[in-house]
Amino acid sequence: MIFFFAIVTSIHNVLGEAKEQTATADSYLGRVMTTIRTSTQIGGPLMSVVAGVLLDHAGQNLLISGCTLLILLGGINMLLVKEG
Repeated sequence: MIFFFAIVTSIHNVLGEAKEQTATADSYLGRVMTTIRTSTQIGGPLMSVVAGVLLDHAGQNLLISGCTLLILLGGINMLLVKEG
């Protein structure tokens, strides 16, 4: 489960960064990427606490399966959204 989750997460991250880079003007790209990475680094520790609580109540297989499903849906959404 963790191996599958890691693969899906990696693909999702590549898709997300590629979309951000193509949708952002070159003059703003550095600021946009820094803002996104900073918010991710802040959100990581906070969501670790939430994940711990969910693990206590749901179990790791259910939590990893749910997160994998959400990441897959997010990746599909990124592929389907039209730039405009």
